[in-house]
Amino acid sequence: MFSARAIKASVLLAAIFLASATQVRAGFQVLNWELSTFLIESAGNTSQDDGEYITTLSNPLQETRTAQIGDNLVSAAYDHSWIEDLAWGDFNMSFDHQIRTPEVRTISISAIYIIPSSPVSVSFDGQLDYSHTPGDLDSLNFFASVRDESTLAYAVRFQTRTGELYFQPPSGSIPIHGEAILAPGVTYRLRYGLDSDNLSDSLPTGTLDASGYVNFSIRPVPEPASLLLIASGAIAALRRTRIVAPPPPLL
Repeated sequence: MFSARAIKASVLLAAIFLASATQVRAGFQVLNWELSTFLIESAGNTSQDDGEYITTLSNPLQETRTAQIGDNLVSAAYDHSWIEDLAWGDFNMSFDHQIRTPEVRTISISAIYIIPSSPVSVSFDGQLDYSHTPGDLDSLNFFASVRDESTLAYAVRFQTRTGELYFQPPSGSIPIHGEAILAPGVTYRLRYGLDSDNLSDSLPTGTLDASGYVNFSIRPVPEPASLLLIASGAIAALRRTRIVAPPPPLL
C-alpha cells in the first residue's frame, strides 16, 4: 500500500513533468548578422579585415573568417542553425588569435539580430584560454551580451577585461555565462567576441595566444497559463487524495 506522502509526491512529479513539456506556441525571426575579423599592425601601418554584413540568410550557416599579416593571425568559425517556428536556435562561434610581433591588435566578433514573436529564453556559455610572454603588457577583452535595440538597454551582459597581462600568470582560462528572457516584438542584438592586443610599451614585447568559444542558445519559454492550469489540477488532486485503511480481518 502506498503512503499518502508517496502519492502526493507522485502527483507533484507528474505535474512538474507536464509543465516542463508544455510549451507556448513560440517563435522568433532572424533578421541579419555581422561576421568579422580584424588585424591591425601599427608598426607597419597595415591592416586587414574579413567581415560581412549578411541580410540574405542561409540556415544552417557555417562560415570562417580569417585575417593575417605575416605571422600574426586571427580567425573565427561560425556555426549557426535554428528553427524559427519552434523558438529553437544555436549560434556558436570559435576563435583563434595569434600575435607574434609588437604593436598588433586582433579582433573577432559576431552580432545576430532577432525579433521574438513570443517570450523566449536566451543563454550563452563560453571560455577563453590564453598564454603570453611574462612581463608583457598584452590585454584581452572577452565579451558577450544581449541588447534591446530600441532602448539600447542590456538584457544580459558579460564582459571581462584582463587589462595588462603583466601581472597575470603566463597562461589562464576565463569562463563566460549569461541568460535572460526576451520579450516578443522587440529587436535584440546578440553579440560576442574577443579583442586582444600587444601594444607598444617600454618593456620587451613577446607573443600572445588566445583561443576559445562562445555559444548562444535560444529556447521556448513554458506558457504561464498552461503552467497555472496544471498546478491547479495538481493541488485539487492532492486535496482529493485519501488513503482508506483496509477492513479488519473477519474472525
